Amino acid sequence: KEYVGKDASVIARDIGLDISNQTKILLCEVDRYHPLVWTEQLLPVIPLVRFNKV
Repeated sequence: KEYVGKDASVIARDIGLDISNQTKILLCEVDRYHPLVWTEQLLPVIPLVRFNKV
């Protein structure tokens, strides 16, 4: 909840990444059961789930 409406650069900085303030969206690899996959997103993060077979 603390990141709702925050810029991608703010979120990145808080997890230790040094990125441009112009970054609009973050992409993160997560497993298929991660909350970012199945909950509503109100922040600039796209969860990516990899599968061996589709």
